[in-house]
Amino acid sequence: MYYYFKMIGLPLLLLLALAFLLLKKKKSTAFIVISLISWLVAAYFVYGLMLLTFFTYEKTYAFDQKKWQEDKTNRWRLASGLVDNKILEHKDSNQVLLLLGQPDTRIDTQQQWIYQTGGGGLGFLFHYLDITYKDGKVIKATTREVKD
Repeated sequence: MYYYFKMIGLPLLLLLALAFLLLKKKKSTAFIVISLISWLVAAYFVYGLMLLTFFTYEKTYAFDQKKWQEDKTNRWRLASGLVDNKILEHKDSNQVLLLLGQPDTRIDTQQQWIYQTGGGGLGFLFHYLDITYKDGKVIKATTREVKD
């Protein structure tokens, strides 16, 4: 019930308050109608953006090796911490194995390891951590999203 009030009732209350103020100032009926419609459209546009932000926001966390090993479906929340804080930079492959475990995919010709880091975005996004090596050392670590 409260949800419907927020979605419908709150904008309508704001519009009624605006109409009252406009009537009090003795504005024309056409001006009041246009103002109310404009405010109604603006209110629903703002609410739409708020809902879109709420449902698509993906919170990330600082890297934690224990969480990485325990929860494979939510690794994407930790992967950005690895990349942003440059934790993997200049590490060799053995150090990466100790930290992250075996990669899901190895592309030896490109010297690249790929870790599947789970899904997000209501199940329509798949996240990956791509690690590129040169001369046995990490030269680049990036996160990647694939939309379904």
